[in-house]
Amino acid sequence: MPAGQRADGLPFGVQFVAPAFADAPLLDLAAAWCGEPAAAPPAQPGTALLAVAGAHLSGLPLNHELVSAGARLAFRARTAPGYRLYRLSGPGVPRPGLVRTGDGPADGIAVEVWQVPHQAVGALLDTVPAPLGLGRVALDDGTSVAGFITAEHGVRDATDVTAAGGWRAALAAGGPPSRPAGS
Repeated sequence: MPAGQRADGLPFGVQFVAPAFADAPLLDLAAAWCGEPAAAPPAQPGTALLAVAGAHLSGLPLNHELVSAGARLAFRARTAPGYRLYRLSGPGVPRPGLVRTGDGPADGIAVEVWQVPHQAVGALLDTVPAPLGLGRVALDDGTSVAGFITAEHGVRDATDVTAAGGWRAALAAGGPPSRPAGS
């Protein structure tokens, strides 16, 4: 990456190195180092970009569903402002509900964007329990991708964990969440 000029007026740069197939996070790091927002890369032919905000995140209980479907982590991002994150009630794996309410934090919610083969998106949709679904998620760079979302009526009995900034942080915080939905 260009890094300015030396005292003698010649340009110099900084080299960033990462393991194979880590191009997207490396480009995000380089863009952050330069003070520029990272732009979302386009989906590869035959794939869709899918934003995940909870149990499908890397290392969490349902991530294996993405990996076994041939999905690859494309990049990490944040939603556009105006989203809220809820801990949904119910048995089984704790799941979040991402809802665009218009009054979420200005810095958005942490998400991962996965590159998923088209045929796997339909198969994945069959495993998504109500009130979750797939829809469009606006990212903080102005792009929009498919993603797991929840309708506002689906979080009536859920707990708002937006203040954590993301699902990992909400899980790490444990304890009582910030406030019940609708309060």
